[in-house]
Amino acid sequence: MNKQAPLMGEMTAKQRLAVSRQLLSNSINEPLWASLARLYIRRGLKKLEAKSQSDRAANGRTRV
Repeated sequence: MNKQAPLMGEMTAKQRLAVSRQLLSNSINEPLWASLARLYIRRGLKKLEAKSQSDRAANGRTRV
């Protein structure tokens, strides 16, 4: 069998495995409260982003 060199920017199977193990290790070591806090922060940021987009779409019109 011919072994082909991976293309630039592509990860090998060993690299993908190492990355997934590292991510799993990080998620296991993190306290549950920190995971929940990050989740709520992300949700809040999404809501704020959606609100600012709707405000920009209103082109400065005031809401009553």
